[in-house]
Amino acid sequence: MDLPHRTGGPPVGAGIAALIERIVTENNSWGYKRIQGELLKVGHRVSASTIRRVLKALKIPPAPKRHTDTTWRTFLHAQAATMLATDFFHVDCAVTLQRLYCLFVIEVGSRYVHILGVTANPDGAWATQQIRNLLINLGDRAADGRFLVRDRAGQFTEAFDAVLADAGIQAVKIPPRSPRANAYAERFVLTARTEVTDRMLIVGPAASADDPGPVRGPLQRTPPSPSPWPWSPAGAAPPTPPCCAGRCSRGRSTPAPAT
Repeated sequence: MDLPHRTGGPPVGAGIAALIERIVTENNSWGYKRIQGELLKVGHRVSASTIRRVLKALKIPPAPKRHTDTTWRTFLHAQAATMLATDFFHVDCAVTLQRLYCLFVIEVGSRYVHILGVTANPDGAWATQQIRNLLINLGDRAADGRFLVRDRAGQFTEAFDAVLADAGIQAVKIPPRSPRANAYAERFVLTARTEVTDRMLIVGPAASADDPGPVRGPLQRTPPSPSPWPWSPAGAAPPTPPCCAGRCSRGRSTPAPAT
């Protein structure tokens, strides 16, 4: 009588496989050897390689990759299509030595940038009005956003967050002194400085925040095809920074609250 040639032990029953899954779910840092030892304590002799095969069949990764806590990088990638990011950057006028602050919002999924306004005295009320104008300008598209990443600057007040909450957008504050957590906004600031403001001389504000003029010159980005970094005014018309050939002062900082 010919007997079948089988290698290894008997297959693992459904009960033991369910027990392995439960152990891993409740203790996501345990490796194969640790799980093997715990099973042995309750009378189940299962090899580490069998545990590995069971977890592979359940599509559960090994211990180093098994952590269920979502990392910030994973969160940004997963929510990119529904995420906005906002920040300030500044330019210094070469003639008046006045510092102007620009508030912008970037759509992370498309990298579409909205220039909300430019002012020399940003405060909480001004920032709140600018984000309100943006939501009005977006219209139905505002419903596509779920999160807005921002830092902890004093201009982003509770009223600012309340306007976003009314539109169904949750404000996500990054940790203190962690600009890399708002990486998409910081990358745009670098692009704006190296490609625009560092190549011109800012001589003064051409229009007040109450009556902004149209965008002209290097800031006008309206190509017929989608651009990686288009500039999109959020109101009727964005402010006009006058410029001439030259360079402006470098810099980027969070504005101090207006007094």
